[in-house]
Amino acid sequence: MTTLTDVANIVDLDGRDWAHVSRTFQALRFDFAVRTDSVEVGRQLETVFGGFAPATGAGTTYSLIDEGESIQHRYRIYCDDTLLSQATTLSWSIAVLLQNVNQQVISRSSADLVLLHAAGAERNGVGVVLPAPMECGKTTTVSGLLRRGFRYLTDEAVAIDPATLLVQPFPKALSIDRGSWPVLPDFEPPPPRLVLDQWQVPPSAIRPDLVSGPVLPRLFVLPRYQAGVRTALEPLSRAKTLMALVECTFEFPGQPRRNLETLGRVLAGCDCYRLDIGNLDQAVDLISGLVDDVTMEERTA
Repeated sequence: MTTLTDVANIVDLDGRDWAHVSRTFQALRFDFAVRTDSVEVGRQLETVFGGFAPATGAGTTYSLIDEGESIQHRYRIYCDDTLLSQATTLSWSIAVLLQNVNQQVISRSSADLVLLHAAGAERNGVGVVLPAPMECGKTTTVSGLLRRGFRYLTDEAVAIDPATLLVQPFPKALSIDRGSWPVLPDFEPPPPRLVLDQWQVPPSAIRPDLVSGPVLPRLFVLPRYQAGVRTALEPLSRAKTLMALVECTFEFPGQPRRNLETLGRVLAGCDCYRLDIGNLDQAVDLISGLVDDVTMEERTA
C-alpha cells in the first residue's frame, strides 16, 4: 500500500518545470516561497502573501502540484519534501497551505516573541490589541477599524517582543468569513480570485500604506460578538485581562515565566476593556473614542 510519505519520496520537486515561483516572504520568524503548476494560481497566491516583506534567505518552499483532471486527487501540496495534503479541489489545497503557513509562523516565532491569538491595529501611534478565541469577531472588528483609517498589524497573531514590548506586524491577508461578507462588502476581492470559503484580502487591496510599523500596545479590547446584543464597552481589570491573555497565548507552556512577565509588563501601561458587539459601526466608534482619549492624554502629559 502506497502511503503519503511514499508518494513524497518518489516526486522530484526540484526537477519539476514550475509555471510560477514566488519571491521569498518573511512572516515574523518564518521565511517561505511558493511554486505552482499554474501561473494564475501562483500570481494570486503571491498577491495573498504580498503583505509580507521580502526575505533574504531561501527559507521553506511550498509546492502546489496539479496532476490534471484524469487524477481523482489531482492537487498535492508539499512543505519542502513533506506531503501535507492530496485533494480533489484546489480550494482545499490552498486552505491547507494557508493554515500551514500560519502554524509555521507561530511555531517558529514563539521562541523569542510572545504570540497572542488576537487581531491588532494602530492609529496615531496607539496600538489596539483585540484578543479572543475563534468566532468572536476579531477579523471583522479589525476590518472595520481599517476602514476608518487605522493601520494594520494582524488578524491572527499579535507578536510582542519581550525586549521592547512592541508589537511586531504580522500582516497576513485578512481572512473574512462568509458571515461577515454582508457588513464588509467593500472588502470583496475582485476577480479573478481564489475560490475559498473566506475572502483573502491582502493589505494592499485596502490601501497602499495600510501596514503599521512596530507599535507599543496601549489598549486591550476583548471583543465578543453576539447577534442582537447591545454594543457596549465595559472596563476590565488588568488582572482579569491577564487571565484572558494567558488563555490566548500560543504555546504558553513553552516559556511560561517569560510569557507571564512580558504580558504583565505590557498591561502595566494599558487600559483594558470588554466589548460586546452587536453592530460593527458602533463597535468601531467606541474603539475610536478610546484611541482619541489615549491620544489626548499623551499630548497633554
